[in-house]
Amino acid sequence: MTALKKIVNVYNKVEETLLVIMITASVLVLFINVILRYIFNSSLYGADELARVLFIWMSWLGISIGERESEHIKIDLLTSRLKGISEKVIKIISNLITLTILALLVWFGMVVVGKYYSMSNRTPMYHIPQWFIYSCIPISCTVMGLRVVAKFFEIFKPASGEEVSAE
Repeated sequence: MTALKKIVNVYNKVEETLLVIMITASVLVLFINVILRYIFNSSLYGADELARVLFIWMSWLGISIGERESEHIKIDLLTSRLKGISEKVIKIISNLITLTILALLVWFGMVVVGKYYSMSNRTPMYHIPQWFIYSCIPISCTVMGLRVVAKFFEIFKPASGEEVSAE
């Protein structure tokens, strides 16, 4: 296994572990808060805020896993019928469009993060910096972009059993 594949595997495990921790924490906080609210007529301090921040990060980190597993919504009415070079051209165009959108999200995400960083805004309960919350956008879009670039290389790999000509 190459060093790059090992790094990607480690990152994949870290990403999955973080998401499992966030989902578990979010469910626990909200479950405990519901129990406290309906049985004891009380609630956890800042439970909604914490759940909201966790949900934002889970959603944005999840797009990377969606790309890795090819689970994003796509309409394959046309592409499922294409083979060979036509299929590759459509995949290249699709990946270029995706990379363009991700580049815009990274760019404007960094603009938003910079503005919140300079304003020093924080959440009301836990005083989490707003720039930290919004930083999930450029981070996750960068990672997803790297995964899309890796798919570019897969497009040009010969299929198993296909010979590579030296012409």
